[in-house]
Amino acid sequence: MNTEEKDRYILRTAGEVATMLDLKNSTLRKYCITLEKAGYKFSKDDRGYRSFNHDDITILERFIKHKNYSGMTVEQSAKAVVDIFRGAVVSSGDIQSQQEEERHNAVTKDELEEFMKKQEKFNQHLLEKLDERLSKQEQQMDTQQRYVEQLLEERQNDRQLLESMNDKKKWFEFWKK
Repeated sequence: MNTEEKDRYILRTAGEVATMLDLKNSTLRKYCITLEKAGYKFSKDDRGYRSFNHDDITILERFIKHKNYSGMTVEQSAKAVVDIFRGAVVSSGDIQSQQEEERHNAVTKDELEEFMKKQEKFNQHLLEKLDERLSKQEQQMDTQQRYVEQLLEERQNDRQLLESMNDKKKWFEFWKK
């Protein structure tokens, strides 16, 4: 079972769902009551508290979108969403609402594609800058390497010169071998 399938069976509290949907608890409660009046059943524990699974959250999200974009009352939106969820025959007003939602999704998709293109250009620009910086760093490292090699060579030459000077006899030690 993958994580998406597991998420479908996780039960969430009203507070968690209200936070997920950016609603107040009282608003969530009102929407749930409206959906229940329209025929939808939320699971409740023995104390009467609702627990929400993935399908419950999905129907709440659709209800909120439908309510905001359809121009219908809250009760009409609840009935339409519950009917759609059950697969019942949908009125022309509901079809129009679905079409508006599809148009909204298409606009959102276009905006997303445009954003992705811009992001890709930005990423390409960053990669070019990183390549330039890497090239500069490689050049600096090569320069430093040559400098270190030059210093080592000079030091070795100086050491050889010192050794040769120590090997030469001093003028007053001409009798020594």
